[in-house]
Amino acid sequence: QILTALCELCDQQMIHRDIKPGNILITGESSELVLKVADFGLARQRDSYAESTMTVAGTSFYQAPEVAHGKYTHKVDVWSLGIVLMQLMILDTHDALGFVDPKDTSQTDEDIERGVGLAIARIPQQYSQELVEFARLLLEVDPHNRPDAEEAQSMLGQIMADSTGSSTSRVLLQSVREARW
Repeated sequence: QILTALCELCDQQMIHRDIKPGNILITGESSELVLKVADFGLARQRDSYAESTMTVAGTSFYQAPEVAHGKYTHKVDVWSLGIVLMQLMILDTHDALGFVDPKDTSQTDEDIERGVGLAIARIPQQYSQELVEFARLLLEVDPHNRPDAEEAQSMLGQIMADSTGSSTSRVLLQSVREARW
């Protein structure tokens, strides 16, 4: 549902710039949960054909590495969603990727990639390898190699449609229920 919202934002040439658990509203009961993106105070129009030069904005823990350089696209929202997904899978609200400090310009892409690898190693085995790989792709340091929201939505659809999709869905739903943001 959040990827659908990000696809809609992309279609409207918008970047949210502050995807985080506090900006994801959850309503409904049990298996009928509805997730909605909220707080568009930092959202900005973007140039659909080029990287946009913008100010650094958003909650630093959820910022994509390229935000620190002030030149980024809508794929920063995909990175942020990757952080949220990682937190749900690890059930850790503060340490999933705590090594990433977007304000620390001395951090290299290799440092961030190493940290992503360490976080992925902490994902419980109850999640399918396909979902773990999906999370890794959302957290691709190079935005040119990171999927956009539409590509990510298609990938997730394939994961959920395969033979383990229903169990993956149940495990993720349980993680959403247990999360204490």
